[in-house]
Amino acid sequence: MRFDSACYNQDNNNQNHDMSYNINQPGKYDAVLGNEDVNTSVAVLGGIEGVKQRLLAPVVEHRLAALNEAVKYGQQGINLLALALKNNNRLVRVRAYEILETIKAPEAQVALIQYCERHYLIHFNCVYQCKRNQHYKYIRFYPDYTVITTTTKDTPEQLVTWFNKENQDIYNDIYIVESKKQIIRFSSHSKSKIVDCVANIGIYGTTIQLDWLISINNRSGSDEYQCVKLPSTP
Repeated sequence: MRFDSACYNQDNNNQNHDMSYNINQPGKYDAVLGNEDVNTSVAVLGGIEGVKQRLLAPVVEHRLAALNEAVKYGQQGINLLALALKNNNRLVRVRAYEILETIKAPEAQVALIQYCERHYLIHFNCVYQCKRNQHYKYIRFYPDYTVITTTTKDTPEQLVTWFNKENQDIYNDIYIVESKKQIIRFSSHSKSKIVDCVANIGIYGTTIQLDWLISINNRSGSDEYQCVKLPSTP
């Protein structure tokens, strides 16, 4: 059976752990949101205004705590969580995503879909590798929705010269993305078998949980793949 995958968009993880900042003490601090510096000298507030203020805090832990509280404030909280999906820190974005997934309101689901459209999680500069006793399974995705798969003893360093969609000896298929659920569907052909695959993408795009089914004999199973960066072509 042959496999290959690629994912897109890993952003910077800019964590700031300046623990000298005490969110319970009113005072003056510089907050950063995106690329804009925001100066504020107001006392720490409660309610939704306090949540907004803490989402500007320079300490990541305080922003994460604010996200957990935002969910209490209905539509205003959803708006803040959606805004946090654009935060410059990856931990903040991921936590906002996780909270929005638990909210059934249409506005929350729309925010998730828009996030997935902006931050497609498949990595295209790697292959997804599943280790077996004597061999590896690989999946590789391309931005044009091509997917290729293979089973081989080769390491990523060895397969970089031949494991690509230009190689006519490798069967390729078209994958379908269900962005709302972070699911990718495709088929893998090996000899006389057709394997139907459903790939669940991890939140950072570094892992794939692949469920597969061989309809001809009704065999099924599940494998976990790890993103392995491809070395440069010689």
